[in-house]
Amino acid sequence: MGMLRFIYESMGKFASRNGDVATCSNVVNFDVCIPTMFRNINVLINEPNLKNPKMNINLYSIKDCGNLHNMQHEKTKPFQTQTNGLKKTQIYIYWTPLLTAIKGLRHMNRTIFILLTLLTLFITGCATQNTDNTIIPDIPGYELVWSDEFNGNQINTENWSHEVGDQWHNQEQQAYTDSPKNSYVKNGSLVIAARKESYHGKHFTSARMRTKGKQDFLYGRFEASIKLPFGHGMWPAFWMMGTDDHYGTWAASGEIDILEAKNTPMEIRGNLHFGGQWPDNAKVGSTAYADGSDFSKDYHTYAIEWEPREIRWYCDGKLYKATSSWWTGSKKNNGTFPAPFDKKFHFLINLAVGGSYMECYEPECVTAPMPQKMYIDYVRVYQKN
Repeated sequence: MGMLRFIYESMGKFASRNGDVATCSNVVNFDVCIPTMFRNINVLINEPNLKNPKMNINLYSIKDCGNLHNMQHEKTKPFQTQTNGLKKTQIYIYWTPLLTAIKGLRHMNRTIFILLTLLTLFITGCATQNTDNTIIPDIPGYELVWSDEFNGNQINTENWSHEVGDQWHNQEQQAYTDSPKNSYVKNGSLVIAARKESYHGKHFTSARMRTKGKQDFLYGRFEASIKLPFGHGMWPAFWMMGTDDHYGTWAASGEIDILEAKNTPMEIRGNLHFGGQWPDNAKVGSTAYADGSDFSKDYHTYAIEWEPREIRWYCDGKLYKATSSWWTGSKKNNGTFPAPFDKKFHFLINLAVGGSYMECYEPECVTAPMPQKMYIDYVRVYQKN
């Protein structure tokens, strides 16, 4: 981030910035003028109508630098695509004829040329290509250790298993199934669908999936790009629980709610559960985050950074909650910190219908039009390198 900002400030008219410069994991809106000799640079470009692009770096020929706001850039056909939910994320090679570049280079001094070279190296080093050819932006100070991009045509059972049944806590009104009607992969996203149908005495069906025993982690940055459902009675969640119940049953072994929402897609929350086993459990007060977005309209990135002595919550790269106070056992300050958040945890993703969280105990209070769907573009884990 510092390097990118330094280069931008040093380049004068040869670069222009739209919006804020952020790390490669969040939102980068940056217009760059660059000589054609770098035409093989690979840059991840999201469609401009996406609410939360992974990167948005536009490369232009040097001749256009005088009027960045109205310039038209040339581009080849995309040589690779990455699915981003229901929309395509495209990778282009931007270039202009060599003659244009030569004309533009007449106006560059040596310092500017060196800075552009450094910028090229910075951008090309800002992504990781995984085994299914998805380009994943790097995060400074972190290394990607696992991800599921949902680019296939079915749920990867090496990563996920279903939890099924009709008896759940919180007075939820759905039965969880492993039916392809309730969970499936389509257009590069995992889709969890809540449906109104009678099943095992319940009025709704949905899905709940986890990585327990398959993908378990201790510390790092954990994030997902998700488009939420909407309507009264909807309770989507992306969360983590201790894999081995090392300190006892819930909530003694901990729970980290990276994202949950209730009833309205205009507000999301992050929570932390710990303390003793129920009913001696404790939690960090539920912190709501709202920025005016309707989180059901577009994909947004929800993340935590989990360190031994602090956990931080982010939405689209914006820090909105942090805590360094927790314990395990029935008494606060009993010397157990940083337990229970010092053991491996696993992911859970589910879409609940009704329940005590939104005080919706009868089918009649669920007024959201059915079916409702929760779209997960990816789940990624980074750890400090």
